Amino acid sequence: TISMNLTHIKDLVARQNTTITPPFVLDSPEKCLLGRKHWVEHEWQNFDYKYNSDGFRTLYYDSGIVAVGDSFTEGWGTPIEQQYTKHIGKDVINLGVDGAGNDTIADIVNWSVNKFNPHTVIVMYSYFHRYNGEKQFQADCTNDYQNALRFIKAVNSIRETCERYHSLNTKVKLIETCIPDDLYLEDEIDIIDNIIPNRVRYEQIDTARDGAHFGPNTVKLIGEELAKYC
Repeated sequence: TISMNLTHIKDLVARQNTTITPPFVLDSPEKCLLGRKHWVEHEWQNFDYKYNSDGFRTLYYDSGIVAVGDSFTEGWGTPIEQQYTKHIGKDVINLGVDGAGNDTIADIVNWSVNKFNPHTVIVMYSYFHRYNGEKQFQADCTNDYQNALRFIKAVNSIRETCERYHSLNTKVKLIETCIPDDLYLEDEIDIIDNIIPNRVRYEQIDTARDGAHFGPNTVKLIGEELAKYC
């Protein structure tokens, strides 16, 4: 059962009303996958990770659009004004959380539909191996069958949520996409292709300063692509 109360996720609660200034852990020269030079010379520098009272790196708008996902949605290594949601051309409530698995994403979708009554929900699905542990985000589950079942369950939960709730007697529009394909296993791509054949597709053409997450050109590309459906 997907809960509508996010206070049980201590990783999310820990972010509430905080501001963190890089470099730290994942976002640092030492952790850059392309090396210190790439990190230091990247055009994105000197920004903070500021989280609101619910633990999300976003402002709330009366726009009717929410986006949910993991660090690729939150914008890891990226200034807040360069999240891909900033390039859609409309105000979007960005509910990305780094470390979130697909069951967490389903949880947040349920919570956000109740809280914001949106007409459009954008979901960028995460890794299969991540999951909600005991009140915290966990990863590296090696049971491929269990991972697949968990992903399918999360997708179905999100779709049921969007079908169940209405805004002005209109069904919530669900726009589905995924993190870059090369981050999934081949069998996982087959599952995604079968379950979400009409997902919004894009190509990651550059990276953030950590050498992994979306770069300046990719966020614009994704925003422009999603704008066609919002």
